[in-house]
Amino acid sequence: MKIKELSQKVALGGSVTLASVGLPACSDNGAVDPAPPPIKCEAVGEGASLTATATLDQTTVLVQIQETGQAPDLPYYFARWDAAPQVTGLDGVSLTEVALDPNDNRMVKVELELESAGTTSASFTLEGTLTDSYDTKCAVTRTFTLTITGGAVEIALQRRRLPLEERQPAAIEIVRRRALAVELRASGAEGAERVRWSVTAGKVVRQRDDRVTWLLPDVPGLYQAELLVERGGRGLAIDTLALEVA
Repeated sequence: MKIKELSQKVALGGSVTLASVGLPACSDNGAVDPAPPPIKCEAVGEGASLTATATLDQTTVLVQIQETGQAPDLPYYFARWDAAPQVTGLDGVSLTEVALDPNDNRMVKVELELESAGTTSASFTLEGTLTDSYDTKCAVTRTFTLTITGGAVEIALQRRRLPLEERQPAAIEIVRRRALAVELRASGAEGAERVRWSVTAGKVVRQRDDRVTWLLPDVPGLYQAELLVERGGRGLAIDTLALEVA
């Protein structure tokens, strides 16, 4: 029997390109020209369009959170808070008040109290709903961290890790062939939590995690091997290899 390699299809992780654009022009009567597009919940739901500032007065922290109307992969848009968001997940602080700015429903004001005068770090989560001029509603959740040094406080948006954000490619490499035995290697599987192999026919003989020997059937036909590389919270990668026994 003769083995022929027919195709190899690699499923790779993608990358995200972030872009920013200018603001739309406004006419004399305040109308936006051109009209802003609808918001996309998948773009704003992580709070990517929020900015925050904080000031410290003894043990009281005053936070202002602004919806900017700018998010990755979106042109400038307009959105407002339906109501004052909820503040949850308090750590190192207690909530005194949360309210919308009476003159700007894109601005949220949060007043917090440090647990003690010696508190140097704290965090909280903002949860609310943004609505645009098309009445599109998007749930928004974002966690903020506070760092207190002396009489100053710094606030940062905590980066939320996406399950597949660090996805990296993996590929099946043919190391050697001997009659109906094919030794395969999982390229790019370094540091993976688990490497899994499967075949449509024949037998897989495991040697170690990144290498196996595939014994193909002694019957003419098209057979496929699949590689699955699991990286836990960093995602996964898949590759397939098709071989023909002729």
